[in-house]
Amino acid sequence: YAVNADFTPVDTANYNSLSGASAGNFVIQKAGTPTLSVSNSPLIFNGAAQAAVVVGSVPGTVSNINYNGSATVPANAGSYVITADFTPVDTVNYDSLVGATAGTLVIQQAATTTAVTCAAGPFTYTGATQTPCTAAVSGPGGLNQALTVVYAGNTNAGTASASAAFGGDANYLPSSNGTTFTIGKATPSLAVTDSPVPYDGTPKTAAVSSSVPGTVSDIRYNGSANAPADAGTYAITADFVPIDTTNYNTLGGAHAGNFVIQKAGTPTLSVS
Repeated sequence: YAVNADFTPVDTANYNSLSGASAGNFVIQKAGTPTLSVSNSPLIFNGAAQAAVVVGSVPGTVSNINYNGSATVPANAGSYVITADFTPVDTVNYDSLVGATAGTLVIQQAATTTAVTCAAGPFTYTGATQTPCTAAVSGPGGLNQALTVVYAGNTNAGTASASAAFGGDANYLPSSNGTTFTIGKATPSLAVTDSPVPYDGTPKTAAVSSSVPGTVSDIRYNGSANAPADAGTYAITADFVPIDTTNYNTLGGAHAGNFVIQKAGTPTLSVS
């Protein structure tokens, strides 16, 4: 601003008075350079491009936003240095900006969910490893990926465990999950191995075998402990204690089949 003023000296004898004399310029400087900032950081990865919202410290228009020097709006998790142009509404008092730093846009890794699912069962000991479970990880942006299931204790009867883990990647955080399932004891089977036998008038003892190693005891014939001598069909039951009681059930009075004593045959007649 050009400044003019009147002036009356105290010593009017030696100095002239002034009217509308120029006093030079009075300068009001611009307030300075506006600042820019990112107002929506951090974001979380969702598989889609996510733009930075840049605001100025004074009203104005933001344009030409760049991410690490590129105009492409990023989708992947990471940290992006933001620059932008800015034109203030009040250009008289504030400077415009070109390629000014606005801070950083951070896209964070997304959380994931790992799930282990096992078939309904029941499961019974077979001597082989049992793998009835599956696992998958899911997350934002369409993540749906099968995972390898890690088993423990999945052969013998008892409680087995199944677990899976997703290690994460540039866009996703790690996650894990686990569950258990029960393997029940198997039930041995008994069988009569020496039937039929012929009648000869003496008591006949049934031979009972088992499907797994163990001890057979208390064999009964139609409920009786006495070995029969007469021809006929006898329902056989017996007790059984397996050697491997961890994986097989003990049996009490289990059906082993039928024991048959056949008639001796047709008698012959002769004139004596």
